[in-house]
Amino acid sequence: MFDDDESPVVRHEIALKTHHEGHTPMEHLVLGSKRQVTIALDGNNWLHDGYSYYATVIGCNASGHCFSSRTPDLHVDSTPPHLAGFKTPMTWNKIRDNRGIAITNVSLTWYGFYDQ
Repeated sequence: MFDDDESPVVRHEIALKTHHEGHTPMEHLVLGSKRQVTIALDGNNWLHDGYSYYATVIGCNASGHCFSSRTPDLHVDSTPPHLAGFKTPMTWNKIRDNRGIAITNVSLTWYGFYDQ
């Protein structure tokens, strides 16, 4: 990274890509000196389920020095969250066996979980 107090950033470039040469919704966007942008993808370029995407941002100052930064991966997963829990009644009781040892008995019924 460079630091130059006398030369402002005059150009930003953004690229949004995926791994393995897959779907690339936005190859290259030159912003000039703008510091923020909102990108609306059309229906043919929405992010694909199961893909991991990352953005690369390049900033260049007036003297021509450029610095590149890459975001962490964003994995797109459109599957619904897994909602589950315990059904009522949830009961437990403490007892002592014939030797005087304390035992706790818990009775629970799960719902919403399944094995794949």
